[in-house]
Amino acid sequence: MKAFIVLGLSLVINSACVNIKQNHVVAETLEVKAFGTRRGDEIVFYRVSVGSPINPFRGKPEFSFRLGSGEVIRSNEINLPKVFQICTRTNSAGRDWGDEYLAYGVDGFDFIFRGQELSAVHAAYVLLPAGKVLEATLGNFTGSNFFALPIKKVEIESLFRTFKKIEYKTVL
Repeated sequence: MKAFIVLGLSLVINSACVNIKQNHVVAETLEVKAFGTRRGDEIVFYRVSVGSPINPFRGKPEFSFRLGSGEVIRSNEINLPKVFQICTRTNSAGRDWGDEYLAYGVDGFDFIFRGQELSAVHAAYVLLPAGKVLEATLGNFTGSNFFALPIKKVEIESLFRTFKKIEYKTVL
């Protein structure tokens, strides 16, 4: 009888684990790295980074973004004075970046600077504990076509180009 209870409990635990599996996706071009999930045949990205510690943003690829206020800013307009005008928070850029980098944020965007030089733009869809959402909307350079995060694979590739590398990871 104990064996059946243990077997039954094991099946319940295993089936619960199967139900909470997530299919994570990391997709990359030379300049862009996107993080998301796979649901069936569709890939949706919740975080997009343009620039990295190894390959800092140097003006390419060109894109635009729309703030929650409706203001549209092109990537070539991002500089420290502009960031000081629009940003509402300042943080460390994170362990991958080093102490000399700072992140200035507004809505779902973080702008990573080293001194006066822009090194990266991070866009993310963030759901905060109280139910508040920090949104990010990315667009083409002319500002004529925008997509809010979470963003589909086909949408992000229309803005930045086809991903050269896509890695799938299943985690519990």
